[in-house]
Amino acid sequence: MIFKTAGLLTPLFLILFLTNAFAQSDILTDADQMPYFSGCQGKENDTDEKRNCSNKNLVWFISNSLVYPSEAKKSEIEGTVYVSFIIDEEGKVIRPEVIRDIGFGCGTAAIDVIKSMPAWEPAVHQGQKVKVKLNVPIHFSLKNDGANEKAQNYQINWGSLSTQTSTTKAELEAQFDKKLYVRDPFGNDKPITELIFSYEKKRTYLEAGSAGSISTDLKKIVGKCKKGGVFTIIAVVQVKGESLYVRHSFKVL
Repeated sequence: MIFKTAGLLTPLFLILFLTNAFAQSDILTDADQMPYFSGCQGKENDTDEKRNCSNKNLVWFISNSLVYPSEAKKSEIEGTVYVSFIIDEEGKVIRPEVIRDIGFGCGTAAIDVIKSMPAWEPAVHQGQKVKVKLNVPIHFSLKNDGANEKAQNYQINWGSLSTQTSTTKAELEAQFDKKLYVRDPFGNDKPITELIFSYEKKRTYLEAGSAGSISTDLKKIVGKCKKGGVFTIIAVVQVKGESLYVRHSFKVL
């Protein structure tokens, strides 16, 4: 699905971490402690606070470092570039590669920003620092400047799911009869104009949308969720004529 909004041409990035099976025994895709992006060293490990800090810093870094290719802008190209890379035992980013490209220079732009990343805090498994492979889908969209930053101040609430970063398929299914809504920074509920569920694992990417309700198609996406994948909710709300894409991702346990 491609999102279009009239206005300035600036990138919007959807960042998701995937924990997928990988053939090489010395490179993991799931660890006791996954890597943390730079800038969160003062926070306690294995807490939602530090994971949220890591995710926010990563989004900020990419948003401020990646250059939307002029050829893609001129041709109004939007879509998702899938990139994989490895965080080694020292936290260095190595072996970035494009899994799926949309052309017009977007794949090269995505690789360039991955290569420019600072060192991460490395993953730890069974008390040892280890290499971990991450997949990052980077969504290129032509949106109004600053909309992505504003959306971070809004929160998705759905039954018992709110601030947690992991869940199970059974827990997701248990929310089907609950209201899904978006709350603004002042605690007010905002009407959802479009609701999107996506699920990603390895090279599998599934997505469905509705006009704001939990439709049969959205339930089917939940039904496809398996342990080790990432389930994402995207809720579109209108604020003073501007479309904000509010996101929340869960690691499926």
